[in-house]
Amino acid sequence: MNLDDVVSGCESNNPKYWEDPYLKLNKTLLRKVVFEDRKAVYLITDPTIFHPKYGGQPSDRGKVYGKGFSVNINKTMRYKRFIVLYGKVEFGVPREGDVVEEIDWSLRYTLMKRHTASHLLDHTLRLTLGSHIETIDSWLGDDWYISYKGPLPAEELLKKAVELENSLIKEGYIVSSRLVSRASLLEEAKNSPNLTRLPELDVYRLVKINGFEDIACSGTHLRSISEIGKVIYIRSEPMQDGFRVYLSL
Repeated sequence: MNLDDVVSGCESNNPKYWEDPYLKLNKTLLRKVVFEDRKAVYLITDPTIFHPKYGGQPSDRGKVYGKGFSVNINKTMRYKRFIVLYGKVEFGVPREGDVVEEIDWSLRYTLMKRHTASHLLDHTLRLTLGSHIETIDSWLGDDWYISYKGPLPAEELLKKAVELENSLIKEGYIVSSRLVSRASLLEEAKNSPNLTRLPELDVYRLVKINGFEDIACSGTHLRSISEIGKVIYIRSEPMQDGFRVYLSL
């Protein structure tokens, strides 16, 4: 299916998970329905609480249902300015109008904890190594990892960074976010570890834990780092131009 056909005639939909990532249910408007076959279907809702696969964060799953129909959403995609839902019809025939979105909360909350913990490790690793760090990529799904540029540090230093992270988690610092223009990005987020990997946008969302450095990120995060629980160092490995750290909760 050509996604240009799916989004054709639609205005970009708004990510409600930016306002409140804890929303499990969302009464919203189903603006477009495009069938791939008898059961597989693409949906565009606005606003939406479904987070797409993006920036190392797996896509949300869940359901969209309305009067007389229900669709199991197993994939959420970001395409151009749109968030597109894809799933299988459970029963009935989906049609435009008022619907309810329901996300798989267990998955979402796990991703929120891992995402927030990843940002916190960026901070503690920077403190432990005593230098600016730069991320290469990350993955918040199974085999959760973060990749950094540079030579692989001694394992003792990586474990020390995780220990420092766990001590900060006990302090229960608040996580906040705000939007800034591209013109303000370099000044306000100059220590963001992913700065060189950011796409060119008009507006960026900056995430901050306590008074630590701002990190440009569009993902979902906790309100307080105390919700992370405890971060467990699994292993590390060298990779081309950098190293990868595997973690668990």
